[in-house]
Parts: sequence; structure tokens; C-alpha cells
Amino acid sequence: MQNYINKRVFYILTRTDELGGMTENIYKLLINNLTDSVFILQGGQIIFANHAAIESWGFTEEELLSPDFDFMTLIHPDYRDHVREKMGQRPAQRDVCFSNIRMVRRSGEVRRVTFKSIPITNEGMPAIAVIIADLTKQKVAEESYHRSEEQLHELIDTFVDAVISVDTRMKIVRWNKGAERLFGYREDEILGESLMKIVPQKYRDLKRKGFIHFNRTGSGPVIGKTLELEGLKKDGTPVPVELSVSMSEAGGEYIATAIVRDISDRKAIEAEIKSAQTLIDSISNFAGIADRDGRLTFVNKRALEILDFTPEEVIGKFFWECQWFTSSEEIKRIVRSSIEASLSGRTQHSEISVFTKRGDRISIYFTTTPIYDDDENVVGVALEGVDITKLKEVEELYRTIINAGSAAKEGFALVQDIDGIEAKHVFVNDYYAELTGYTKEELYAMSGLDIIHPAIKDEVVDRYRRKMAGEDLPPYNEFEWVRKDGGVRSVGLSSAVATYQGKPAFLYYFRDITEEKKVQAVLDNYRLHLEELVFERTQELEEAYERLKRGERLATIGELAGTFAHEIRNPLGAIKNSVYYLDMVLASRSEKIDKHLFLMQQEISRIDKLISDLLYFSKVKTPIKEKLIIEDVINSAIEKVNIPPEVNVVIKRHHPIGTQFCADYHQLERVFLNLLTNAADAIEDGGTIEIRIRDEEEVAIMVSDTGCGIKKEVQDKIFEPLYTTKVHGVGLGLSICRQIVEAHGGKIEVESCEGAGTTFIMRFPRVI
Repeated sequence: MQNYINKRVFYILTRTDELGGMTENIYKLLINNLTDSVFILQGGQIIFANHAAIESWGFTEEELLSPDFDFMTLIHPDYRDHVREKMGQRPAQRDVCFSNIRMVRRSGEVRRVTFKSIPITNEGMPAIAVIIADLTKQKVAEESYHRSEEQLHELIDTFVDAVISVDTRMKIVRWNKGAERLFGYREDEILGESLMKIVPQKYRDLKRKGFIHFNRTGSGPVIGKTLELEGLKKDGTPVPVELSVSMSEAGGEYIATAIVRDISDRKAIEAEIKSAQTLIDSISNFAGIADRDGRLTFVNKRALEILDFTPEEVIGKFFWECQWFTSSEEIKRIVRSSIEASLSGRTQHSEISVFTKRGDRISIYFTTTPIYDDDENVVGVALEGVDITKLKEVEELYRTIINAGSAAKEGFALVQDIDGIEAKHVFVNDYYAELTGYTKEELYAMSGLDIIHPAIKDEVVDRYRRKMAGEDLPPYNEFEWVRKDGGVRSVGLSSAVATYQGKPAFLYYFRDITEEKKVQAVLDNYRLHLEELVFERTQELEEAYERLKRGERLATIGELAGTFAHEIRNPLGAIKNSVYYLDMVLASRSEKIDKHLFLMQQEISRIDKLISDLLYFSKVKTPIKEKLIIEDVINSAIEKVNIPPEVNVVIKRHHPIGTQFCADYHQLERVFLNLLTNAADAIEDGGTIEIRIRDEEEVAIMVSDTGCGIKKEVQDKIFEPLYTTKVHGVGLGLSICRQIVEAHGGKIEVESCEGAGTTFIMRFPRVI
């Protein structure tokens, strides 16, 4: 590469007659893109230095082109006279003078270089071009090459396979650790020995002929190919190997290198596979293998004999496209679906029909099973089919007998855990389908547990699993079914565990006892009705008495609260005006005075709100109802409450156009003001207030927060007047909320978990 660059420099600098049309900028661009240092000297002064020269020797361009800079500064003192002599020569021809010298960087670092000076002409005046190639990098590259060679040898030694190199005389010149393990020879006892030491006698003549041709041409019949043959171990034991040979050239001599792999295990596996195929061919069932694409790669002889097909007619085809399925698209779909499921890692079972080449129908219990490699990847599907034609005939006779029970209104069903479905229907009689409202086809795709009423399904599933596991449980049970149309029927069921097609099955007889249950329910209802009436009347009396006591208590508190509020509001007004006056006249005041004035104004506002609450609580308020949109009331309250920016407020509505409502706008707004203020106070370091509106038989409004929650022991007290858990406040906000909600005919409740937030739930009748 370095020689190429120097030739290019030489061409550019000496063929100026051919570059006459080149602009100065293009000329400089070419020189500046060279990796060698290029200087042009005229009259002993540097008039040009390319980028490589500036970067390599540590001087700036201004320093190098300065009239005071001596080019000989770059030359090692031991070589300066020699360089002056060479550069002073002016031969008639443009011969280039070469010298291997040392040069010095500005930092004092000494570098070994190849130095070339070329006589040229610059603007009609003689000049000298100096080209300097740094040999330091070349030396580093050579050392790197030698290191790479050593690393290559070390890497080859790590190969599991044997790596063996042989020259044209059949002498072994490379022998890695893998070769030592395979053949038993150490490197020091085999290098230089003949290749024939590891070649069995039966291959030696062939090997010698091949090497004669290889010695002449560097090629041979085994070069670039992979072969299976035998090698010979040190102890004389033959070993089956796989051999790949390549050719290289070193020092004018051909070298053959072989990668040799021990295939003893593979041969043993192939022998096992052959034995397995022989065994599979001898079994009476259908057996086959499909690859990842679903194409048949193997079918046992028994299957081909039964179906009267040849291997050529089926091997390599998609299994579901084989001729034995041509009469039914539905069966093709089932078979393809089963194979695809097994390619995804699932074993599938199904009953299908196949046809011989003569047209005879055979019923098959068909199973597909995933085949995995050592890395647990699915690489194919094992196919198995059992002839159940005779069994199906017996089964059909049994079905006929069972269906006769339908006339007597007796239901029958057989279920199994198959096809990934627990308790899947395998057989049902006509009355079973009539009672459930499903067709038989629909039932055969369903589990018998699907029609159990959700309220008792877990219990029935548990009982089914215990009985299938062999536990001795009572054979008769009563429970509810849900028909296809949603109707519920009560049934009395007798069950037993049996075996069907070699697998556990669950069979049961039943009868409809819905009408019997209804009669019993009426009798039970008469018995309980009197007790319920007594309980309801007692509860109503207790609630009325509680409301009376609470009303008397609230009236007393309200009267005291009104008197107290009026007595405070007048002096508070005077204090408020005085603070306002001080704020006006004290224009030049200290920061401390300003702080205290602000604090007084803040506390006056708090007291004023407290007085408003007391006055509101003391009055008897009748809602002034009007039609409104409840979301408008909520949004108005949100705008008036000082909610911190780190608290997010979310409204989730039932109707996108808003919930219409008939109520007192201002009273409801006050409820939301109190609830939103409490929610914001309960949230620290950010959180969410969520308001949900549900408009169904009643209007329900939920106000939730992610705050600190309310202790369980105080939740029954929070709606009582003058009860509070806050440092500031007298405990009237929630009492006012309950007063307003109940005045609208509604109820307010609280749900809270300490540390996990609080939800207030208001429920109003749809028309109030």
C-alpha cells in the first residue's frame, strides 16, 4: 500500500505536463489527501506542506512556511549532511533520489522514514519535492501481523474439531489440540510425520494418487468437498470422521488443510433412527413425521398398506393435501389445524376419517405431538392414528339405546377432558339438547361446565375434579343450569366415572326438577314472609326515631351557631376594615410588617368562612330546584377551590353530553366545594382527585382522592356537627354536605382506607 501511494505522489509531482489543465486548488486537494508527508522547497525554503506533513511532525503550517524555518530542523543530526548532498544534486533527467533516514518531530520523538527528493519546476523555477513515508506504522503492522499469526494458532487450538495441515510430501505441518484428542498423537510426536499414520490401509493407495496430482497442480478431487470416511487412532482403532479439505500456498508450496470431525455419535444416532424406523414399520397403527412446513418426511409401512398408497404418492406433500383426505374439506381443516397447533408446542387429539385408494372409509383417532431438538425448539410433528372403525360402530349402537331415554324425559351426557377443554361434551342425547336449548353441534364444541350457573360453578368444578381424581363423593346432586336463552333450570343429576376410548370420562343422567323447586320455594316464602314484615317495620321505627333525635340535636346546635356567628361577625368586620386601612396607609413598611398584615388578612378570611358555615348551618334550607347539568356544577366548584397544581382532577361521566338533574344549583355546588377542599387537603406531594358520575336507576356521584385516608374508628363520626380531625376548622363541612344531600332525598356515604385514599358516594333518586 505504501508503494502504491508513493507511485501516485511521484506521478502527480513529475507529470506536470499532463496536469497542465488542472487548477491549483485541485492540485493541492490531491496532495492534501495523501497519507505521506509532502514538502515543496524552493531556494532552501518550504513553500508548501500537505496536511500529513503538518500532522506528522508537530509544527503548524505558519511555522513550516516561515522564511526563518530551516527544513534541516526536521532531519536527525546524523543524516543532515547526507540529505543536503542528495537534495543538492540536479540531474538532467528527473531521477528520484532515495535515502533511509531518521527524522525528528517537534516533541523530540525520532521516527524512521523513507525519504525521497524529486526535482520539479514551480512557476518556471527549479524546486524540490520531498516525500516522506513513516516506517514506524509499517513496523507496528508487521508486529501486529506476527501477533495475529500467534493468535490464529491459539484460536485453532481451541477448536473442538481437528485441524491438520499437510504439505505436498504428505508431511504433517500443523496439528491442533482437537487432532490430539481425536487421534491420540501429541503435536511434538506427529509433526513432520507422514499423513499415512492416521489413514487406514484401505484408503492409502487412493491418498497417494491424490497427493501426486495435488503436488503438481495444487488441486484434487477432495479439495473444497466434505467427505465421510475413517481415520486411524494411535492405538489402531478406526474412527468414523467427516473431512473438509481446502488448499493454500505458502513460500511457493501448496498446503492442504483439513478440518476433521468425529462423527461416531452421529453414526450411532443414525443407527438408532434406522432401528426405530424398523420398529415403527412393524406396528399396526398409522405413524408418520411432518417437518416444520407440515410436509410428510416419513410414513410407516403399515399405514401405506392399509391405505394402499406408495411412498412416492405422499412423501414430500403437505399431510392435509394427501389423497386420503380429498373427500372432506372439513377434515383437511381439522388436520391442518392440529399440525399447526403442535408446531406451536401443543399435543392435539381428534377423530377423523380417511379413505383408502379404493374408497373405503376408516375412522381414525388422530394425535399430533411436537418433536423437539436439543435446544427445545420444535422441528417437526409426530403423527399417530389408531383405527377405531369397529369401536365407532359399537358406539353408534350405544347412542341409539341412550337416545331412547329422551322419550322418558331422561337426559344423558358423556364428557371428557380432551382437546384442551375440561369436561368437553363427547355425547349427549336429544333431551339434553332440548333442555339446554343448544344444538348437539354446539354442545360438542362446549364444556359441560359452561352451562352451570355462575353462582355455583366453582363448587361444581371442584366436585367434578375431585370425582375424576377418584374421590368417593355422593352420586346425586342438585344444581342450576343456564339455558342458551338465559333461562335457568334446576336439575337433579346422578353421575359416575367411566372409561371411554382408553381415557377417563364422566357420564351423568338427569331430570328437570325446576317445577318441584318452585313449589318448595313458594312454601318457604310463606314461612319467611311474616318474619320479614316484622323485621322491616322494626327497622323503619328505629330509623325514624334516630332521625328525630338527630333533628332535635341539629336544631339546638343550629340555634347556638347562629347566635355565635352574629356576635362574632360585627367585631370581625371592624378588624377587617382596620387591617385594610393599615395596608393602605403603610406604604413604606418593613418585610416583617408586610408578612403580619398578610397573615391577619388570611386568618380573617378563614374566620369569615367559618362564620358563613355557622350561619348556613343554623338556617332551615329548602332546596330551590331547577334543571341543570351536574357536570356544570362540578366544574364551577373546581374553579373556586384552591387546588394545588400537583393535584390532578379527573371527571368520568356516564353520558358524553352531560347528566341532566333537577336540584338546587348553589346547594350542590357547596357540597362539591366542601368535598373538593377536603380531598385537596388530604393529598400531600401530588395525587389525583377523581369524580365519577353514573346515571342509571339513580344518580350516583363518587368523589375519590389518593390522600391519607380516614381512620376506621372515626368514619362513623365525620358527618356529626362540630366533629373534625383537622387542626383548623370546626367540623361543619361534612355535616352541611349530609344536610343538603338528604334535603334532596339522597344519601351520602364514605369508604376509606387509611393511607390509601377516601371516596364519598352520593346517591340521589332519578327524579327529586
